[in-house]
Amino acid sequence: MHDIVGPYAGVVKSLYKCAPFRQDLPNLPVDQLPYYHGRVRYELAAQRLCCNGDFLIYAEGDEEPSLVLLVRHQFSKCVQIEINYNQNHHFWIYPLDEEYGYSTVDALIRNHINLSTTFKLDKCAFARLEHAVTSPEFLGSVRCEGKADPTELRYFHEIAAQDAEEILCNSGDFILKRGEKDAERIDLMVRWDDEVKTLHGLAKTGSYVYPLFKASPNVPVEHVYSLDDYLKSCVLCQHPINGVLLKKPILHATINRPGVEDTGQPDECDGTLNMHELNQIAVQQATTSGGLIHSLLNYCAPRPVSSLPYFHGCLSEEEAQTLLHNDGDFLLFIDKNDGKLYVVLHKNREMVADWHYREVRMNNYNRAVSIRDKDQELGYMTVDELVAYYQTYAVSIQGGAQWTTTNAANEEVLQYPVTNCTSQKDIILELNTFRYNLSYYHGSLSDQQLSDLLVKEGDYLVRGRDYEEDLLCVKWNGQIHKLPLPKSGYDGKYALPHNDPTLPEEHSTTLDGLLKTYVLCQIPYKGVVLRRALELVNVKILNIKLRIKSRATNTRSSVRILKTGRDDSLKFLCSFTETLVH
Repeated sequence: MHDIVGPYAGVVKSLYKCAPFRQDLPNLPVDQLPYYHGRVRYELAAQRLCCNGDFLIYAEGDEEPSLVLLVRHQFSKCVQIEINYNQNHHFWIYPLDEEYGYSTVDALIRNHINLSTTFKLDKCAFARLEHAVTSPEFLGSVRCEGKADPTELRYFHEIAAQDAEEILCNSGDFILKRGEKDAERIDLMVRWDDEVKTLHGLAKTGSYVYPLFKASPNVPVEHVYSLDDYLKSCVLCQHPINGVLLKKPILHATINRPGVEDTGQPDECDGTLNMHELNQIAVQQATTSGGLIHSLLNYCAPRPVSSLPYFHGCLSEEEAQTLLHNDGDFLLFIDKNDGKLYVVLHKNREMVADWHYREVRMNNYNRAVSIRDKDQELGYMTVDELVAYYQTYAVSIQGGAQWTTTNAANEEVLQYPVTNCTSQKDIILELNTFRYNLSYYHGSLSDQQLSDLLVKEGDYLVRGRDYEEDLLCVKWNGQIHKLPLPKSGYDGKYALPHNDPTLPEEHSTTLDGLLKTYVLCQIPYKGVVLRRALELVNVKILNIKLRIKSRATNTRSSVRILKTGRDDSLKFLCSFTETLVH
């Protein structure tokens, strides 16, 4: 399963890993696929395939482009396979595919990958879809450039504000430019819906430290060394900045995109290395690049703690233990008792289960994150990088331990992160195809009930009223938005959104499938973003709480007229009612 961006990337990857053939997850539009390379020449696309089984999709043609699957076979040749679609807009490669009715390219390609379909390319050449090659545009949106000064970034433009509107075409496209009033300030310009918004004074020229997104007061504040790291982290995790999501930086048209080169450091260690040598390697990586080249993260921007797939929020030690089953499993959590961040590792020794807890500490002076005291020398300012260091070099979380290739299995080494799948209900498709049977369809709600229900950013529901049009109600940027629902076609299907309207149409058979596609891909709908559906059961819980609160208020008023200690049973009832309210 290919990687995507956004808060549901880890969940989707984990779900497909457990059940590759599952059909209860929404499909991605073709231009949202990381291995879709846009409109490029065949020669350029072929250069991006290096190994046998590599494949990608690109568009060929101008007005009505056709989609082409490019595969490299065992004789090191690249072969074009046309992706066809019939009058029902069902996509197919082989005529047999039409029987399955693939309404998206994503579903078609994923099925051929899971089935390990062998494509006969000519008389003696065969190929399978083994490795999807990510497009440079997708990588450029999440990989860091390694420069601290914002004016040296490839998406920094010396242009006027009115000229910037011409190069920002799609929602989420963004650039950096100098401030209109203060040249020392850096403005962020981003297209959102049908307008270009400017965030003034986002940074200053020069080198500064920027705090990452913090979803909860319990998690530590993490920092990065550059504005580029901060913005790319927002793209990778789809964190909003003043109500807008960043999708793609627009680079200079005259600058060629250089390939990211390796730093020359080994990914695996041979022989025996002590902790001092391992620390020296990591320190050298950090110091030579100024902490701006995240080689352990595949050169991508670091994610804050709350966006790590293996962060499970607030748990007790017993709850954390129940989530770890295999030797080497680990996760991050906030302890309910002391409110501190811990990493817990599960080890099996001679059929005896053991759990190792280590606090993840933050140095308030130099902002360094550490598990052991020696980690201060590394200078990592994010938990994401520190955990990647522990995984890459198989470092034991026990202080003073040494790592070797022979005894790594016996050490307390972080091996297999356990993904937090509690958010999977936000993207799992519902079986009900009729709109009025959806779990988040609400027959009648007042505006006050809407504000009580839609609390977090991205909360949404469908509200229906008698003799009125159904509305999609979403909380975004601190406001409740009431929007018309997407319209279906004459066949009852819903068209998936495309940035390029000339691409072949893809469809969802249900409204729920369309909305969940918006959620999974974090595609803005009329200037808002959907994240969590509020089910009908939430209204019932809210009404129960309001009734209990009202009765508790009346009970307190009645208790005031009684003398203290006159009726123990009444005092107990009052105390019990207050407990229910809380």
